[in-house]
Amino acid sequence: MSINNSNTLGKVRLSDLPHQNADLVIEWLNNQPDFIGEAVAKMCCQLLSKAHK
Repeated sequence: MSINNSNTLGKVRLSDLPHQNADLVIEWLNNQPDFIGEAVAKMCCQLLSKAHK
């Protein structure tokens, strides 16, 4: 991941991550603590659940 993309995603609010490029977010998550990845996964599941109601 380029430093520019890493810096950009590092400044994005957690609630905005699902609206970013998935490949970049996944790559960014590789360098984050596990609890960040878990929070993103939980949030995405909640958004998907709401979309199907």
